[in-house]
Amino acid sequence: MFVKISEAEKNTYSINDLIKIAKNSPNIEKYGCLIYYDGIVRGNGVKELIVETNEKSEELLIKAIEEIEEKYNVEINAILHVGKLRVSDSIFMATVASKHRYEAFDAIKELIDVVKNKIGLTKKEIYK
Repeated sequence: MFVKISEAEKNTYSINDLIKIAKNSPNIEKYGCLIYYDGIVRGNGVKELIVETNEKSEELLIKAIEEIEEKYNVEINAILHVGKLRVSDSIFMATVASKHRYEAFDAIKELIDVVKNKIGLTKKEIYK
């Protein structure tokens, strides 16, 4: 598991970085499926999106990922960008490796819901 909350203005990761991390996992040989999610900033008149977390966000994210990994027997890697983001920038990215696709899709759906609702994430839209 690789989990990072990264300041977008200092160090931006790409989905390709995360896929490389997943494919270089020592456990990759036992999986037959690797999916990824890249949640990006949507336009609709938005100039920037300011994403913030609190002091417990990373701990909550790691705990949630551990629980989801155990529940679905998957391996998850995730990066959350915080700070000022522009349209099409990645906010949250994750990979899920699993034996079969069903577990991967169920795990990623649950993980996205956790990130949106349970780790203290706030978003402020700045309009043009």
